Amino acid sequence: MPLKNQPIKPIKVKKSIKEKESNKEKKIPAEVLDSQKEFFRLMAEKIKDDPDNPAINNSSIGEKTNYVGRVSYYRKMISRFLILVIILFIAVFYFSIIKLEVLVKNEQKSIDDSLNFYAYADNAQVNIDRAVKAGVNRVELEVVKDFPSTGQKNLSGQISGKVKIINNYSKNQPLVATTRLLSADNKLFRIKNTINVPAGSSVEVDIYADNNSADMAIAPGKFTIPGLWEGIQDKIYAESYSAFTFDQAVDKFISQSDIDEAIKVVNQEIVAKAQEKAISTSNSQKSIFSLDPSSLEVEISNEVGEEVDSFSVKIKGVVNIITLNEEDVIKVIKQKLAILDFNQDRSQVESESLSYELLSFNPDKSLAELRVNFSARTSSLGEDGLINREHLVNLSEKQIRAYLDGIGGLDSYELIFKPKFFRRAPILVDRITIKY
Repeated sequence: MPLKNQPIKPIKVKKSIKEKESNKEKKIPAEVLDSQKEFFRLMAEKIKDDPDNPAINNSSIGEKTNYVGRVSYYRKMISRFLILVIILFIAVFYFSIIKLEVLVKNEQKSIDDSLNFYAYADNAQVNIDRAVKAGVNRVELEVVKDFPSTGQKNLSGQISGKVKIINNYSKNQPLVATTRLLSADNKLFRIKNTINVPAGSSVEVDIYADNNSADMAIAPGKFTIPGLWEGIQDKIYAESYSAFTFDQAVDKFISQSDIDEAIKVVNQEIVAKAQEKAISTSNSQKSIFSLDPSSLEVEISNEVGEEVDSFSVKIKGVVNIITLNEEDVIKVIKQKLAILDFNQDRSQVESESLSYELLSFNPDKSLAELRVNFSARTSSLGEDGLINREHLVNLSEKQIRAYLDGIGGLDSYELIFKPKFFRRAPILVDRITIKY
């Protein structure tokens, strides 16, 4: 059905200022933005393709300039790093290789002396000078030994020997037993048997002496026969070719010296037995053994004066064993040398020369007093005889020699530079060594 009335036209109303401003703030349509982007993209490509465009040329130059700058910077960094590595290498080489060794021969004296000191057990409370810690032990031992008697009485003896009777006369010569023979020193002997000596021959016969003593056992020699006519004594005589002997028959008995010597020997064997039981675990340890005389129990099988060929001695006793470290003893010796104005650091004590003697022992305190005999080589302590390593730091060879030449008490010295071509002392004192 057609409309009779016309449509109502909208009433036009003027937009207010606020509405206009709000329209301005409305977003631009996307189609418009896309067309703008496309336009500018095409323009950029055209400008880029134009070789005469100064903007393009300036951009290339800038990129090249930036590239060259970066290369130059990296080169400088690498150069600096290499320089630092070289410097570090030189420093390591210097501090690890550069070294100076001074070998010194100085005046030394030989000293032979002794020193008394004390040794105490670890658990002992001791507050004395010249004392060292030691192992203090006591062991009880027993030894039985037989000994021969050396006492003699009712002495008797006999001279025995042989001579050859020589007959250079023209007649046989008979000689009866007991015919006398006289030696060159006028000692008288006799023949035991009757003999007949043929002319131009000899006969061997036994002899004896009226005076039987040890001095009659003479050496071989020539004898005259006093009973013959003097005119033929040079033709009929005797000769011996071996020394006469003195055979002694002795009745033996025990003397006091036998007892004293036997006790001494047994005491030594007790100490030796203790030494066998004590085994040292270190070469630097030294054990001193001493028999306690107050602990001795002595039994002798026979009395003095009894006529027996032998006797036995039984001894029971306590042996004190002091085990100490010789390095500690050497320190005490060096302290004494320092008191005597000798250089303690340069003193050399010969360990082979050390010998000990136990002077006293207190078992209640586990304290022993000992004496040590020693030999040492040392030199004076004065400042003129010392080399201070700090004075040699960074000196040239000429300066070092001038310094050492001014020190007294040095016989000679030798400088050893390492490496040899570097003739200067290190700047670190630890790289300098002094050997006497």
